[in-house]
Amino acid sequence: MTTATYAAERARATAAPTLPVLRFDPSKEGAERWLGPTEAAIMEIVWAAERPITVKAIWREIEREYRELAYTTVMTTMERLAEKQLLDRRRPIGSSAYVYSARETRAQFIERQAAAIRASLEDE
Repeated sequence: MTTATYAAERARATAAPTLPVLRFDPSKEGAERWLGPTEAAIMEIVWAAERPITVKAIWREIEREYRELAYTTVMTTMERLAEKQLLDRRRPIGSSAYVYSARETRAQFIERQAAAIRASLEDE
């Protein structure tokens, strides 16, 4: 990776994300307030990893900590989280597997969602 490429990628990673505001269910806990159970489990694992992580690593962790899921279900859910701009996806040089990382921390995600709820209440 060239210095210019690294600098551009770093600037993108540290820029304020323009991520979507999601639905809110106050009867749920944690990330499930905004995400489905599988999406929330995946995001919790990604946030805990603090480094890029593969679908296989996520799948193994879900099987160990949460419940049995098909590998393809985890892969599809992670692709959808990337489409929702909650995860970044890239393929390292020389690897056939994508790695995923969170676009924002858990605290940033919760704060952004809470700010959207506050703003929607102020608009009325």
